[in-house]
Amino acid sequence: MKEYFNIEVLKNIYLEDSYVLEIIEQSDKILFKMDFVLCESHPFYKAPKKNERYCYRLGEMVFAELEKISWIEKNTENYSYDANIEKDLGNIDSFFYEGTKYFLEGSWGEVIIKSNTIQLVLH
Repeated sequence: MKEYFNIEVLKNIYLEDSYVLEIIEQSDKILFKMDFVLCESHPFYKAPKKNERYCYRLGEMVFAELEKISWIEKNTENYSYDANIEKDLGNIDSFFYEGTKYFLEGSWGEVIIKSNTIQLVLH
């Protein structure tokens, strides 16, 4: 299995300190709304704001052309609020993949996603 940073659209993103704000499941995709940490090598990187450790950018990680979602554990009702009083489900603690099968885990749960496309949309 390979780690997420080998996926082209996720290069230069640091998921371990990015925040999952919401997970939305639809018939053809699953969407992770996130506050992403951009690495210095990312083309949209800017110096961190005052009192922030990283460059954050809101966006979505979208698993499209979905074949199957298998939740091992789901805790999306357990959340906290961040400094901006936005719902925060925690981080993506681990993310591995093999072919088109993706294994993600965090305090929000553990899921296996079979998808043919991953898209990263930054706002």
